[in-house]
Amino acid sequence: MTYENIKSLLYRPSILPYFIWSKSSKNESTDVHRLPQLTAGFLSGIVTSACVNPLDVVKTRIQTQHVNTLGVTSSTIMYKNMFHGLQCLWREEGAHGLMRGVLPKLMSRGPLSAISALIFELVLYYSRDDLHLV
Repeated sequence: MTYENIKSLLYRPSILPYFIWSKSSKNESTDVHRLPQLTAGFLSGIVTSACVNPLDVVKTRIQTQHVNTLGVTSSTIMYKNMFHGLQCLWREEGAHGLMRGVLPKLMSRGPLSAISALIFELVLYYSRDDLHLV
């Protein structure tokens, strides 16, 4: 959803100068602008990662709680579930705790999402033509 909304915003002619990759065809309508797709993928990866990061922090903390093999805890359980974890994290550490580790995630997720979006769009674009077998 984020990707498609950002992409439609960036396809407005006044927003970005376009790079064009053309199919080998005489038809001018086959020109596709790739820079908005790459940029939309990058931005949507960043937005999505920033929104999901608090859930990731709580998930990691729940997974690293010490529980022995019999199911009896060897230390106090900090978080009972995701909602309880979010409440405790907000109360104890505030926004800083919720966004812990977000910078490294954004540095890796942005470029990865940009490349993924570009590959997705290229596969979609090149699969649209029907093959005429003679």
